[in-house]
Amino acid sequence: EYMGSLPKFVIKDMKTWTIAVALVALCCVALANEEESQRRRVLVIIDNQALLSTHSQFLQDLTAQGFEVNVELANGNYKLKEYGEYKYDQLILLCTSEADPRSLKQHQILDFFDSGRNVFIAADVDISRMFRLTINDFGVEVDDVESKVFDHAHAASKIDHSLFKATNIQPFPGIDTKVGDGILFRGVGLTLTKYENFQVFGLLRGNDFTYSLKQSQRTGKTVLNQGQEVVLIAAVQVRMRKNDWLRV
Repeated sequence: EYMGSLPKFVIKDMKTWTIAVALVALCCVALANEEESQRRRVLVIIDNQALLSTHSQFLQDLTAQGFEVNVELANGNYKLKEYGEYKYDQLILLCTSEADPRSLKQHQILDFFDSGRNVFIAADVDISRMFRLTINDFGVEVDDVESKVFDHAHAASKIDHSLFKATNIQPFPGIDTKVGDGILFRGVGLTLTKYENFQVFGLLRGNDFTYSLKQSQRTGKTVLNQGQEVVLIAAVQVRMRKNDWLRV
């Protein structure tokens, strides 16, 4: 888990999140000088009411760890900022299928992060263009539309080889990467983009037999990446001013 004032739920619940939701997660964390007690307000944005049931354990875990959790629908009426002040310290986006959320725009997500607050973005194969562009602004690209990750050697199902156990967890200072015997994964792959001011790396990569496959009626099947080149959970670290900022 993170040390200091970082929100411990970010990595601690990553395993639960990946198993329960079957998504590729991009979690963005900014280091700030605020006291931990001042960074407990969490806004969770979902794309449909069903997530309140399917993700109830995830939300309960946040509350149990002392976070003040507010859940809103993507197309509802909510504000990140009011009278020039942010109302929340952590932003969790479980709504990446939404093409244009009514109260949330791309620049608002980036501004929220750049203010020193934390952002957690989870993306599935139905990720919208807006969220693709948002994730790309962090130096990570989501694999092509109509693509999905497979692993025949580590499949959890004899029928569906897009559900598999990923064990190639990369160590990183300050993050507890001990998650038992692996992470059950289903979703879309990521590709890292090297920017001059960013250090991009993969926290969770594919196994030797993992591959990202695009299946299109027009072009047929195309392997986009394979083996350890398939990134399942990405992280970005960037240095800003005198502080080290971590985006995961």
